[in-house]
Amino acid sequence: MMENTSMLEAALHQHSVQMLQRQLEIKFAEAEWLAIQETLYLLSIPNMRESILAGLATPLNECSTELEW
Repeated sequence: MMENTSMLEAALHQHSVQMLQRQLEIKFAEAEWLAIQETLYLLSIPNMRESILAGLATPLNECSTELEW
């Protein structure tokens, strides 16, 4: 069963690139396309990139355990 799951996951994350009549066609799995869209949305918010990078650089023991919103 694990082998089938791994094969399915691999198939879902594959993409293909094809040239069709001098146009480039790129196909993504739906999950990858949604992740790309989410990334582009987040990066379109002013200062979000810097906020994410600052959060990644913060040691876990310095992180808040409660939300402020």
